[in-house]
Formats: sequence, structure tokens, C-alpha cells
Amino acid sequence: MYNWAMLRKPLFRSAFGLLLVIWAIFIIGYEFSLNYFFWWYDCILHFLSGGCVAMGTIWLWDYFFPTNNKHKLILVGFIGTLIVGLIWEIFEIHYGLTFLSDGIIYIRDTASDLLLDVCGGYFATLYSFKILFKNVK
Repeated sequence: MYNWAMLRKPLFRSAFGLLLVIWAIFIIGYEFSLNYFFWWYDCILHFLSGGCVAMGTIWLWDYFFPTNNKHKLILVGFIGTLIVGLIWEIFEIHYGLTFLSDGIIYIRDTASDLLLDVCGGYFATLYSFKILFKNVK
């Protein structure tokens, strides 16, 4: 039987709220072609998405493998964010949203996307600690 209580956890609510913000920013950007007018628009989405993935990964890990080990949670958040970021980059190549033939432009774009994912994930990990360890001294 599924435990619905896990959806009432503060970390899930924060991650889901951030997911809704990302969705709204993406839809607005898509409707008004903001990715084409502002080079930094994609950076915002990658940073926030990395944060959302890290919070979601830490939330799942904390549910299935509860721990007070902050180092382990940092690693879980980092690895989760990196894996999803790499899957996203493969998705972009597969569906023709970016091209390996762009050479250095592709490498620079992918590296900045992954760096922004991981940076967002790092800050979200710190925020996750604030939520998870609020009452722990």
C-alpha cells in the first residue's frame, strides 16, 4: 500500500512548488520565444531545475533511506542532479534541440547547462538541510 504521508512532507512541497514555478517560466518563455531574445533565459531554467531535481532526489532518498549524514545527502543531491542533467542533454540531442556538429558552441552550452544544474542543486541541497534538520541540534 502506498504511503500518501510522504507527499505531505515539507521538502516534497518545496520541490513541487519549485516545479510549478519552473513550468510557468518555461511556458512563458515558450509562448514569447524568450530563449531567442535573452541568452540567459535558459540559465535560469537550468539553475532552478537543478534545484528541483536535488530536492526531489534528497526527498526520495530521505524517505527510503533515512539518514542524518549530511555528506551522504550532498552526494545524493549532486549525483541525482548530474544524472538528470546528462539525461536532459541526451534528450536535447535526440530530439534535435541541439547538435554535436556545433562543435565548441555545443560543448560550451552543455558544460554551462550542467554547471548551472549542479549549482542550483547545491543551493537546493543547503535549503533541504534547513528543512530536514530544522529541529535537529
